[in-house]
Amino acid sequence: MTETNAPGRITGPLKTWYDLHEALDHEVTGIAADAADLTLSGLDAFATRFWAFDRELRAHSEVEDGIMFPAITERGGTIVAELLHEHRVEQLAVYAVGAALLKANATRTPDALAALAGPTADLRDSLQAHLELEEATALTQVDGLFSDDEQSALFRTIIGSLPPDPQLQPWVTEALSIKNTQTRGVKRASVIQSLVDRLGITSRRGAGAPTFLNIATALYRELRVLPPFTQKTRRNLSREAAEVREAFHHAAEPDVLLFDTLPAVFGCGAFSGSGRADPHAAAKYADRLATTIIELRECFPALMSSVHQQLAQATSTGGDLAEVRE
Repeated sequence: MTETNAPGRITGPLKTWYDLHEALDHEVTGIAADAADLTLSGLDAFATRFWAFDRELRAHSEVEDGIMFPAITERGGTIVAELLHEHRVEQLAVYAVGAALLKANATRTPDALAALAGPTADLRDSLQAHLELEEATALTQVDGLFSDDEQSALFRTIIGSLPPDPQLQPWVTEALSIKNTQTRGVKRASVIQSLVDRLGITSRRGAGAPTFLNIATALYRELRVLPPFTQKTRRNLSREAAEVREAFHHAAEPDVLLFDTLPAVFGCGAFSGSGRADPHAAAKYADRLATTIIELRECFPALMSSVHQQLAQATSTGGDLAEVRE
Protein backbone atom coordinates (compact mmCIF):
# COMPACT_ATOMS: atom_id res chain seq x y z
CA MET A 1 0.00 0.00 0.00
CA THR A 2 2.11 2.86 -1.20
CA GLU A 3 0.90 6.40 -0.65
CA THR A 4 -0.44 8.21 -3.69
CA ASN A 5 -2.16 11.50 -4.41
CA ALA A 6 -5.34 9.76 -5.57
CA PRO A 7 -8.53 11.84 -5.23
CA GLY A 8 -10.31 11.32 -1.94
CA ARG A 9 -7.30 10.38 0.15
CA ILE A 10 -7.28 11.99 3.59
CA THR A 11 -4.93 14.95 3.82
CA GLY A 12 -5.81 16.02 7.39
CA PRO A 13 -4.66 14.54 10.71
CA LEU A 14 -6.54 11.28 10.19
CA LYS A 15 -4.23 10.40 7.31
CA THR A 16 -2.51 8.40 10.04
CA TRP A 17 -5.13 5.76 9.24
CA TYR A 18 -3.20 4.89 6.08
CA ASP A 19 -0.11 4.24 8.18
CA LEU A 20 -2.10 1.95 10.46
CA HIS A 21 -3.47 0.10 7.45
CA GLU A 22 -0.01 -0.24 5.99
CA ALA A 23 1.23 -1.60 9.31
CA LEU A 24 -1.59 -4.15 9.49
CA ASP A 25 -0.97 -5.17 5.88
CA HIS A 26 2.76 -5.50 6.51
CA GLU A 27 2.26 -7.65 9.57
CA VAL A 28 -0.36 -10.01 8.20
CA THR A 29 1.79 -10.50 5.10
CA GLY A 30 4.76 -11.35 7.32
CA ILE A 31 2.72 -13.75 9.43
CA ALA A 32 1.50 -15.59 6.33
CA ALA A 33 5.04 -15.78 4.97
CA ASP A 34 6.35 -17.11 8.29
CA ALA A 35 3.60 -19.74 8.43
CA ALA A 36 4.44 -20.99 4.95
CA ASP A 37 7.94 -21.94 6.10
CA LEU A 38 7.47 -22.49 9.81
CA THR A 39 9.73 -24.81 11.80
CA LEU A 40 9.43 -25.99 15.37
CA SER A 41 12.29 -23.75 16.47
CA GLY A 42 10.39 -20.70 15.25
CA LEU A 43 6.99 -21.63 16.67
CA ASP A 44 7.25 -19.62 19.89
CA ALA A 45 8.32 -16.45 18.08
CA PHE A 46 5.52 -16.95 15.56
CA ALA A 47 2.98 -17.33 18.36
CA THR A 48 4.17 -14.13 20.05
CA ARG A 49 3.91 -12.23 16.78
CA PHE A 50 0.48 -13.60 15.92
CA TRP A 51 -1.15 -13.01 19.32
CA ALA A 52 0.12 -9.42 19.34
CA PHE A 53 -1.34 -8.92 15.86
CA ASP A 54 -4.62 -10.45 17.05
CA ARG A 55 -4.90 -7.83 19.83
CA GLU A 56 -4.08 -4.92 17.55
CA LEU A 57 -6.41 -5.98 14.74
CA ARG A 58 -9.25 -6.41 17.22
CA ALA A 59 -8.62 -2.98 18.76
CA HIS A 60 -8.43 -1.37 15.31
CA SER A 61 -11.73 -2.91 14.22
CA GLU A 62 -13.45 -2.00 17.48
CA VAL A 63 -12.31 1.63 17.20
CA GLU A 64 -13.68 1.79 13.66
CA ASP A 65 -17.01 0.15 14.54
CA GLY A 66 -17.43 2.06 17.80
CA ILE A 67 -16.04 5.52 16.98
CA MET A 68 -14.77 6.13 13.45
CA PHE A 69 -17.64 4.75 11.37
CA PRO A 70 -20.41 6.20 13.58
CA ALA A 71 -18.74 9.61 13.36
CA ILE A 72 -18.80 9.38 9.56
CA THR A 73 -22.47 8.38 9.41
CA GLU A 74 -23.47 11.06 11.93
CA ARG A 75 -22.07 13.64 9.51
CA GLY A 76 -24.11 12.26 6.66
CA GLY A 77 -21.51 9.88 5.29
CA THR A 78 -22.09 6.29 4.29
CA ILE A 79 -20.46 3.11 5.55
CA VAL A 80 -21.08 0.17 3.26
CA ALA A 81 -22.46 -2.84 5.09
CA GLU A 82 -19.63 -5.02 3.81
CA LEU A 83 -17.12 -3.21 6.01
CA LEU A 84 -18.91 -4.07 9.23
CA HIS A 85 -19.50 -7.64 8.07
CA GLU A 86 -15.86 -8.07 7.09
CA HIS A 87 -14.69 -7.07 10.56
CA ARG A 88 -16.54 -10.08 11.89
CA VAL A 89 -15.27 -12.31 9.09
CA GLU A 90 -11.73 -11.24 9.97
CA GLN A 91 -12.26 -12.27 13.58
CA LEU A 92 -13.39 -15.70 12.42
CA ALA A 93 -10.26 -15.93 10.26
CA VAL A 94 -8.14 -14.94 13.26
CA TYR A 95 -9.95 -17.60 15.31
CA ALA A 96 -9.07 -20.23 12.71
CA VAL A 97 -5.39 -19.29 12.87
CA GLY A 98 -5.49 -19.25 16.67
CA ALA A 99 -7.04 -22.71 16.83
CA ALA A 100 -4.44 -24.09 14.41
CA LEU A 101 -1.69 -22.42 16.43
CA LEU A 102 -2.90 -23.96 19.69
CA LYS A 103 -2.92 -27.38 18.05
CA ALA A 104 0.61 -26.83 16.73
CA ASN A 105 1.77 -25.85 20.21
CA ALA A 106 0.13 -28.89 21.73
CA THR A 107 1.30 -31.51 19.22
CA ARG A 108 4.45 -29.85 17.84
CA THR A 109 4.31 -32.04 14.74
CA PRO A 110 5.30 -31.14 11.17
CA ASP A 111 1.71 -31.65 9.99
CA ALA A 112 0.35 -29.26 12.61
CA LEU A 113 2.95 -26.64 11.65
CA ALA A 114 2.11 -27.02 7.96
CA ALA A 115 -1.60 -26.62 8.74
CA LEU A 116 -0.99 -22.98 9.73
CA ALA A 117 -0.19 -21.95 6.16
CA GLY A 118 -3.74 -22.14 4.82
CA PRO A 119 -5.61 -20.09 7.44
CA THR A 120 -2.89 -17.42 7.64
CA ALA A 121 -3.02 -16.98 3.85
CA ASP A 122 -6.82 -16.70 4.04
CA LEU A 123 -6.49 -14.09 6.79
CA ARG A 124 -3.99 -12.12 4.73
CA ASP A 125 -6.16 -12.13 1.61
CA SER A 126 -9.36 -11.16 3.43
CA LEU A 127 -7.71 -8.37 5.42
CA GLN A 128 -5.98 -6.86 2.39
CA ALA A 129 -9.26 -6.83 0.45
CA HIS A 130 -11.00 -5.22 3.42
CA LEU A 131 -8.39 -2.47 3.79
CA GLU A 132 -8.65 -1.64 0.10
CA LEU A 133 -12.46 -1.43 0.29
CA GLU A 134 -12.30 0.78 3.37
CA GLU A 135 -9.84 3.16 1.74
CA ALA A 136 -11.95 3.31 -1.42
CA THR A 137 -15.24 3.98 0.39
CA ALA A 138 -15.14 5.15 4.03
CA LEU A 139 -11.86 7.05 4.11
CA THR A 140 -12.55 8.98 0.89
CA GLN A 141 -15.31 10.83 2.77
CA VAL A 142 -13.25 12.03 5.74
CA ASP A 143 -11.83 15.30 4.39
CA GLY A 144 -15.24 16.32 3.08
CA LEU A 145 -16.99 15.65 6.38
CA PHE A 146 -14.42 16.86 8.92
CA SER A 147 -12.20 19.93 9.11
CA ASP A 148 -8.61 19.49 10.26
CA ASP A 149 -9.62 20.58 13.77
CA GLU A 150 -12.48 18.10 13.79
CA GLN A 151 -10.21 15.32 12.57
CA SER A 152 -7.81 16.22 15.35
CA ALA A 153 -10.63 16.08 17.92
CA LEU A 154 -11.75 12.70 16.60
CA PHE A 155 -8.17 11.46 16.79
CA ARG A 156 -7.99 12.58 20.43
CA THR A 157 -11.24 10.75 21.17
CA ILE A 158 -9.82 7.58 19.64
CA ILE A 159 -6.54 7.88 21.53
CA GLY A 160 -8.39 8.54 24.77
CA SER A 161 -10.60 5.50 24.29
CA LEU A 162 -7.70 3.07 24.06
CA PRO A 163 -6.37 1.12 27.07
CA PRO A 164 -3.74 2.92 29.21
CA ASP A 165 -1.03 1.35 27.08
CA PRO A 166 -2.16 0.06 23.68
CA GLN A 167 1.00 -2.09 23.50
CA LEU A 168 1.41 -1.37 19.82
CA GLN A 169 3.88 -3.63 18.12
CA PRO A 170 7.05 -2.21 16.53
CA TRP A 171 5.41 -2.29 13.09
CA VAL A 172 2.80 0.27 14.16
CA THR A 173 5.34 2.34 16.04
CA GLU A 174 7.56 2.38 12.97
CA ALA A 175 4.71 3.42 10.71
CA LEU A 176 3.89 6.33 12.98
CA SER A 177 7.35 7.35 14.13
CA ILE A 178 9.58 7.03 11.08
CA LYS A 179 7.49 7.63 7.99
CA ASN A 180 4.88 9.92 9.49
CA THR A 181 6.63 11.67 12.36
CA GLN A 182 10.38 11.09 12.00
CA THR A 183 10.73 10.54 15.73
CA ARG A 184 13.90 8.50 15.36
CA GLY A 185 15.93 11.56 14.50
CA VAL A 186 18.49 12.06 17.24
CA LYS A 187 17.01 15.40 18.39
CA ARG A 188 13.53 13.99 18.71
CA ALA A 189 14.78 10.78 20.27
CA SER A 190 16.40 12.92 22.95
CA VAL A 191 13.08 14.69 23.57
CA ILE A 192 11.23 11.38 23.79
CA GLN A 193 13.68 10.04 26.36
CA SER A 194 13.47 13.23 28.42
CA LEU A 195 9.66 13.16 28.40
CA VAL A 196 9.63 9.48 29.35
CA ASP A 197 11.96 10.18 32.28
CA ARG A 198 10.25 13.34 33.49
CA LEU A 199 6.63 12.19 33.08
CA GLY A 200 7.24 8.65 34.32
CA ILE A 201 5.75 7.05 31.20
CA THR A 202 6.21 3.32 30.90
CA SER A 203 5.22 0.59 28.49
CA ARG A 204 3.96 -2.81 29.50
CA ARG A 205 6.52 -5.31 30.64
CA GLY A 206 8.07 -6.97 27.63
CA ALA A 207 6.82 -4.33 25.20
CA GLY A 208 10.15 -2.52 24.97
CA ALA A 209 11.03 1.07 25.76
CA PRO A 210 8.20 3.66 25.68
CA THR A 211 7.70 5.18 22.25
CA PHE A 212 6.44 8.43 20.79
CA LEU A 213 2.98 6.90 20.56
CA ASN A 214 3.05 5.95 24.27
CA ILE A 215 3.85 9.58 25.11
CA ALA A 216 1.18 11.01 22.79
CA THR A 217 -1.41 8.62 24.22
CA ALA A 218 -0.52 9.44 27.82
CA LEU A 219 -0.60 13.20 27.28
CA TYR A 220 -3.83 13.19 25.28
CA ARG A 221 -5.48 11.12 28.01
CA GLU A 222 -4.14 13.48 30.69
CA LEU A 223 -5.72 16.47 28.96
CA ARG A 224 -8.99 14.68 28.16
CA VAL A 225 -9.78 13.83 31.79
CA LEU A 226 -9.34 17.38 33.10
CA PRO A 227 -12.51 18.69 34.82
CA PRO A 228 -14.71 21.11 32.80
CA PHE A 229 -13.53 23.97 34.99
CA THR A 230 -9.89 23.34 34.07
CA GLN A 231 -10.80 22.93 30.41
CA LYS A 232 -12.27 26.46 30.34
CA THR A 233 -10.66 28.70 32.95
CA ARG A 234 -7.92 31.22 32.25
CA ARG A 235 -7.90 33.13 35.52
CA ASN A 236 -6.49 30.26 37.55
CA LEU A 237 -3.73 29.17 35.18
CA SER A 238 -0.36 30.46 34.11
CA ARG A 239 0.04 31.62 30.53
CA GLU A 240 2.00 28.48 29.68
CA ALA A 241 -0.64 26.16 31.12
CA ALA A 242 -3.45 27.88 29.23
CA GLU A 243 -1.49 27.75 25.98
CA VAL A 244 -0.58 24.08 26.46
CA ARG A 245 -4.23 23.24 27.05
CA GLU A 246 -5.33 25.17 23.95
CA ALA A 247 -2.57 23.59 21.88
CA PHE A 248 -3.90 20.14 22.75
CA HIS A 249 -7.44 21.21 21.88
CA HIS A 250 -6.42 22.38 18.42
CA ALA A 251 -3.55 20.04 17.62
CA ALA A 252 -3.59 18.83 14.01
CA GLU A 253 -0.92 16.13 14.36
CA PRO A 254 0.80 14.71 17.46
CA ASP A 255 4.35 15.12 16.17
CA VAL A 256 3.82 18.79 15.30
CA LEU A 257 2.30 19.32 18.73
CA LEU A 258 5.11 17.71 20.73
CA PHE A 259 8.09 18.82 18.68
CA ASP A 260 7.03 22.24 17.37
CA THR A 261 3.97 23.81 19.02
CA LEU A 262 4.60 22.99 22.67
CA PRO A 263 8.31 23.86 22.62
CA ALA A 264 7.31 27.27 21.25
CA VAL A 265 5.01 27.79 24.26
CA PHE A 266 8.07 27.56 26.51
CA GLY A 267 10.34 29.60 24.28
CA CYS A 268 12.27 26.57 23.05
CA GLY A 269 13.22 25.99 19.45
CA ALA A 270 11.48 23.31 17.42
CA PHE A 271 12.98 19.83 17.57
CA SER A 272 13.38 18.84 13.94
CA GLY A 273 13.84 15.29 12.72
CA SER A 274 17.51 15.87 11.95
CA GLY A 275 20.53 17.55 13.48
CA ARG A 276 22.51 16.99 16.64
CA ALA A 277 20.81 16.05 19.87
CA ASP A 278 20.80 18.64 22.65
CA PRO A 279 20.06 16.73 25.86
CA HIS A 280 20.05 19.96 27.90
CA ALA A 281 17.39 21.58 25.69
CA ALA A 282 15.34 18.40 25.62
CA ALA A 283 15.48 18.07 29.40
CA LYS A 284 14.54 21.72 29.89
CA TYR A 285 11.53 21.32 27.62
CA ALA A 286 10.47 18.09 29.33
CA ASP A 287 10.74 19.73 32.77
CA ARG A 288 8.64 22.71 31.70
CA LEU A 289 5.99 20.52 30.10
CA ALA A 290 5.82 18.18 33.10
CA THR A 291 5.46 21.12 35.47
CA THR A 292 2.65 22.51 33.34
CA ILE A 293 0.85 19.17 33.22
CA ILE A 294 1.01 19.05 37.02
CA GLU A 295 -0.37 22.61 37.19
CA LEU A 296 -3.32 21.62 35.00
CA ARG A 297 -3.90 18.45 37.00
CA GLU A 298 -3.94 20.37 40.29
CA CYS A 299 -5.96 23.39 39.13
CA PHE A 300 -9.41 22.13 40.11
CA PRO A 301 -8.35 20.51 43.41
CA ALA A 302 -6.66 23.80 44.30
CA LEU A 303 -9.90 25.67 43.58
CA MET A 304 -11.88 23.29 45.78
CA SER A 305 -9.33 23.66 48.54
CA SER A 306 -9.61 27.44 48.32
CA VAL A 307 -13.40 27.28 48.45
CA HIS A 308 -13.17 24.97 51.45
CA GLN A 309 -10.89 27.38 53.28
CA GLN A 310 -13.15 30.34 52.52
CA LEU A 311 -16.20 28.44 53.73
CA ALA A 312 -14.37 27.41 56.87
CA GLN A 313 -13.41 31.00 57.59
CA ALA A 314 -16.90 32.30 56.85
CA THR A 315 -18.50 29.70 59.14
CA SER A 316 -15.78 29.87 61.80
CA THR A 317 -14.96 26.20 61.39
CA GLY A 318 -11.53 24.78 60.90
CA GLY A 319 -12.44 21.19 60.24
CA ASP A 320 -12.65 19.09 57.14
CA LEU A 321 -15.16 19.51 54.31
CA ALA A 322 -17.74 17.29 56.02
CA GLU A 323 -17.64 19.52 59.10
CA VAL A 324 -18.03 22.63 56.96
CA ARG A 325 -21.11 21.09 55.31
CA GLU A 326 -22.66 20.49 58.70
